[in-house]
Amino acid sequence: MIRLIELYCNVSDLYHNMLKVEVQRFSPNAFPKFTDEEIIATYFWGIRQGHLQTKAIHTYIYEHWLEWFPALPCYQEYVRRVNFLSPAFMVMADVLMDAGRSLDIIPKESLLDSFPIVLANGKRKRQAKVARECCAEGYCSSKDMHYYGAKLHMIGFRRVGALPMPEYIQVTAANVHDLTAVRNTLETTQNRTFWGDKAYIDQFLNGIMEQNSSVMLTPVKKRKGQSEWETQFSNAANTLFSSAVSRIRQPIESFFNWLEQKVSLQKASSVRSSAGLLTFIFARFAFCLLLLLGII
Repeated sequence: MIRLIELYCNVSDLYHNMLKVEVQRFSPNAFPKFTDEEIIATYFWGIRQGHLQTKAIHTYIYEHWLEWFPALPCYQEYVRRVNFLSPAFMVMADVLMDAGRSLDIIPKESLLDSFPIVLANGKRKRQAKVARECCAEGYCSSKDMHYYGAKLHMIGFRRVGALPMPEYIQVTAANVHDLTAVRNTLETTQNRTFWGDKAYIDQFLNGIMEQNSSVMLTPVKKRKGQSEWETQFSNAANTLFSSAVSRIRQPIESFFNWLEQKVSLQKASSVRSSAGLLTFIFARFAFCLLLLLGII
């Protein structure tokens, strides 16, 4: 009970200080009985209790907390209201990422990677039509999986012995290359060491980053046309370097595994619209940032 009150107070502070302007209404229903703060708080509280589908969250609040939220709308209206708040969840994620700079981060070192958001896979991926504006068919090499959906691209500050603190996220269709999604950020960031996988290898980008006193470190990729002698000669050093890079960037893979464990971010088969997809991603991501920051 106390934790729910603390959650509501934190949500209310964020809403009135930063989020309210993102979801202003100019209609006779500008001040609904069931407030936006209550929508966000109940949605997060349901996730905290392990209910990861909106239907399950609504049912849980109705059956156990209706006395606290007597104006709880019907399920259909609740879904509409949650999806309406997708811009607020996006801003909340940005605000919480900024707050994360107060943690014990390494400000000049960042890890980067992407994570699949799967709306459909297998035979269903070719028939999927949901959220065409931001989804497409793509391939996830780390999971050896063809799917229809989106990608969450993330750059996070490195933290020694801890999960990285996100500093930048972007959602793209599944067919957008990892490097394409973050190229502009990499080209304009100064005095930074980035740790990535082989998807971020690009000689032209390296030249631009060098001018900004930045560097991209990735596992070594074998050059085309390399002779067997050259391969054997450099194999030991390359293997050691690649292992070191992989070990340093392993926490961002752990971060994505943690996201999946906490909120099942990869499994978005219940999404039915573009707004629903954005809510699904950013609400869950914001919830996990609240956990990471120790706010809830």
